[in-house]
Parts: sequence; structure tokens; C-alpha cells
Amino acid sequence: VHVLRLEAALEAWHRRHTSASEAALERALGSLERVDPQHPMTEVARSFVQGGKGQVAECIERFTKILARDDLAPDLRAHVLMLRGWNEQLLERTGDAIRDLEAALHLAPANGRVFAILARSLCAASRCDEGLDRARQAVMLSPADVEGYTTLSYVQATLEQWNEAAAAAGRAFALAPSMTNGARYAVCLEAAGRKAEALAVAQKIEGRRNAAAARPP
Repeated sequence: VHVLRLEAALEAWHRRHTSASEAALERALGSLERVDPQHPMTEVARSFVQGGKGQVAECIERFTKILARDDLAPDLRAHVLMLRGWNEQLLERTGDAIRDLEAALHLAPANGRVFAILARSLCAASRCDEGLDRARQAVMLSPADVEGYTTLSYVQATLEQWNEAAAAAGRAFALAPSMTNGARYAVCLEAAGRKAEALAVAQKIEGRRNAAAARPP
């Protein structure tokens, strides 16, 4: 129960970094530490937060120490490998990222998020055709995960498959109608020569931004 609460608090903090979400995360961490001071999820959570605050190299070091433990369940080891791979990608350590992500897939072959992150790493290594296969697998495995569609759109855009990229970006925008996802969708439509549709999406984004600005604090 404490682990589930920690995971929920960590996800809430990841979605929106606020003083309230950070306080809730610290409470969840404290509860788990009181019950089991050696539980690996406390260190995983703290490492994740460290990376989220921009301390990427330090975060990778902490994940490496976690992976040296001999009490990690396969799913958790795969999760940590995925997180280390993501952060290695941020530092453009592409070869290390690909190795970690492929190792994570060996342990968790049905994890769509791992496929998505691996797709980006392969694309960064100029292996976009392989990345496209992995991105498609990510979407098939996790059809409700916006990350899979944003990754698929990114890889297709890199390959200049603009209509396909627009379709994937549109699905991501439908799942999570954020300004970022909307802007990506509009850019892909514009690049595909679908200017009227791109303008309609841009106007929708502008309308939502104006509505948000008009709300009382």
C-alpha cells in the first residue's frame, strides 16, 4: 500500500512540480521509510526527483547504485534500467541508453514506455528505421499512453513522413490536449501541407490559452 501511494505521489509530482505535490511526495516517502527503511523504491523515487530537477549525472550515478543491489524484482530492475536509459539519453550518451533500454526490454518485453524511449534513442543514433519499428510497438502495447504517440510522431517527423506524423500527433493531442501536444500537431499538419487544419488547431490552442488566462487565480 505504501509503495502504491508513493508511486501515485511520484506521478503527480512528475505531471506538475508544485510545493503541494512535492510535500505529498515527501510524506509518501517518509511513510514507506518508516515501514521499510531499506525498500528500493525510496531510493528510486529520490533518484527520479533528482533527475527531474536537472541533476542528471548525479541521478544516473544513483540509479547505478540501485542496480548493484541483489534484491530487485525483474520488473523493478527493468524500470530502473529504463529510467537510467532515459537520463543517459538526455546527456547524449546514446550507446549507454540503448544498452540499458534493450536490457530493460529483456526483463519487461511488454512495457510500451520502454519501447518509446528506446525509439528516441535509436533515432538519436541515426537508426530511425529501427526507431520507427519500436515506436509502433510502443503504441500497440500501450494504446492509451500519450508518450507512445508523441514518440511515433517524433520519429515519423524525423523521417519526414508528415501525414503519418500528423496522425500520431493528433492522437497524442486527443489523449492529452496540452499546449505542447497541440503545437506539435499543428506543426506536423503545416509540414504536411494541410494549412487549414493546422490553423484550426492553432486557433483551438489559442482559445484554450485565453480561457485559462481568464480564469480567476
